[in-house]
Amino acid sequence: MAKAYLVGSGIAALSAAAFLIRDGGFAGRDIHLLEEQEVIGGSLDAGGTAETGYSMRGGRMFEGQFRCTYDLLSSIPSADDPSKSVTEDTFAAHDAFPWDDAGRLVDSDGKIEQPGSWQLWQWLARGRDDFGNPHVFDRSVKDSTWESFTVTCKDPLFVELMEALSGREAGEGGLMTFPSSNWLLTIVLNRQPVYREQPHGVTVWWGYGLFPDRPGDYVGKPMTDRTGQEILREVLYHLKFEANLDRIAEASTVIPCLMPYITSQFLVREHGDRPQVVPKGATNLAFIGQFAEVPDDVVFTVEYAVRTAWTAVDTLLKLGNEPPPVYKGQRDPRVLMNALTTMHQR
Repeated sequence: MAKAYLVGSGIAALSAAAFLIRDGGFAGRDIHLLEEQEVIGGSLDAGGTAETGYSMRGGRMFEGQFRCTYDLLSSIPSADDPSKSVTEDTFAAHDAFPWDDAGRLVDSDGKIEQPGSWQLWQWLARGRDDFGNPHVFDRSVKDSTWESFTVTCKDPLFVELMEALSGREAGEGGLMTFPSSNWLLTIVLNRQPVYREQPHGVTVWWGYGLFPDRPGDYVGKPMTDRTGQEILREVLYHLKFEANLDRIAEASTVIPCLMPYITSQFLVREHGDRPQVVPKGATNLAFIGQFAEVPDDVVFTVEYAVRTAWTAVDTLLKLGNEPPPVYKGQRDPRVLMNALTTMHQR
């Protein structure tokens, strides 16, 4: 039987492994994940404990038209109820607890080490135009850096204050952005628990700053030079929760995470800088993940990674089972009408 070697263990690689098993007839023992980190999951590598604090580099928002993603997850049983698929579980959770987003904006009242997978792409692309140009995506760190932070809180006060501010139960609102913030802060309080083993009475919430190199409005220095507690204080000042600042801070563990390449997919590029998933003439090599080329789809999503994995497996194994076409909501009159209605309401 053929062997499959997947460089990395992020969303795309894990999806490719699942497609190889489901559609390609591979046995798990014939699939090898080459990962230099201690944990798998890529950008979905969230972990931690209530005692040490939870940490997630980023969140992933699922849309209703993630066709490749839901197709894959429909063949995987739910961990909570194996009689249901993960797709069924996901939609059931959304139906039971949908977002009712009333507040999105809050007004003003080191050396970087590149991962081995990236170095491999650089090596493969030398002298080959059809393998893309990785240098385009790693040459301007100042333009692709965010800093995120995860807050683990053992006091219900923050949740109570947020519910009073938004007029919504915790988890019903979406991302909340502070446009007056020098860091351009955004936070989100998701439905609890966020982690399966998260104890009752412990709240986990998350946020990020798009301009971490700028001085904070209240703590005075760049986000990159601030501790987790200082980042928390900056957020609480913007929320006008300073009267309860010490109590919330004392009950909170804050873990920051600086991500120098988080938005490198969006840097200025030319056609061909991202390689095709399966380069012309390739029979045993494919590029998967956010830096491969997928016409019409949008990077920075789970769906993009899963679509590249499906395309790679289908093409290399000649299965004749292409991914479903990308959903184009901008041409759907129902979507346009809903968008118009929402804009009018706001």
